[in-house]
Amino acid sequence: MRDFNVQMNIGPAIRGLKKFGADVGNMMQFIMHDQARLLALDAIKYSAPWDNGAPGTGSKVRVAGESALSGDLQKIFKPIDNESAIARWLIEAGKSGKDFVRYDSKKRKLVFKSALVNDAMDKMKAWHLQHRNKRGRVVFKEDKSLAWGGKQLVPSKLFWKYYKQEAQRVGELKAGWLPSVRHFALLSRGPARVPAWITRHATPGGASGSVGRNGTGRLVLTNRAHHGSAIRDSAMRAIVGIRERSMKSYTAKRLQQICDQFNIRFGGGGGGAGVAA
Repeated sequence: MRDFNVQMNIGPAIRGLKKFGADVGNMMQFIMHDQARLLALDAIKYSAPWDNGAPGTGSKVRVAGESALSGDLQKIFKPIDNESAIARWLIEAGKSGKDFVRYDSKKRKLVFKSALVNDAMDKMKAWHLQHRNKRGRVVFKEDKSLAWGGKQLVPSKLFWKYYKQEAQRVGELKAGWLPSVRHFALLSRGPARVPAWITRHATPGGASGSVGRNGTGRLVLTNRAHHGSAIRDSAMRAIVGIRERSMKSYTAKRLQQICDQFNIRFGGGGGGAGVAA
């Protein structure tokens, strides 16, 4: 009978196991950072404006936001082109539109006040803000006892000048998630591509918290837009659900990749075992 002296060098295997553990740990930290990046991008899509109820960041969504603004402004302002066309409204002139028009007794008609445009724009802004709700939308109930329902009369040119000014703000709510996107994109080295009509804004927001290598911890994404209440709770629950499902799927695939790499490097006798007769 022959005796066999079996010797096994387990050093490479131990190092492999340590690397496996490190890879898994790094993976969990990476997943949390990357999913936070993706969640912030989802939050941008699911924050107003929407396109007929559909979330997104494309040009159709921007146009939908601009259209909503135009509709809101026409609820509280009455653009007029022809001064004489509103002569029948003279009796009510003192009740509505008085900030922008006056009655000229010599011409016997309403004329636009010769106020500075900036002053008129400020008044339009104040009237606009007065009728906006927490979600940033205009709520206005017309008073049938007043001409034009109580809307403010403004020259059409001034109306559209104000509209163009406010249209530049479309996308501010979405932009409140940009600081979070950029923060977690830096940590995960993932892309942070967002359309220019959103990135043009400097809406305040932020990201805080941390996670360890094992993925435990807490990450907080914050949007500090002044009308942040327009962010729907249902939308936030939806994107969290999307990210949770994505995380499970990604984790399983990534674990399999790490296991395959471990087996290739250290399986099939690659662990350094030897037999000496």
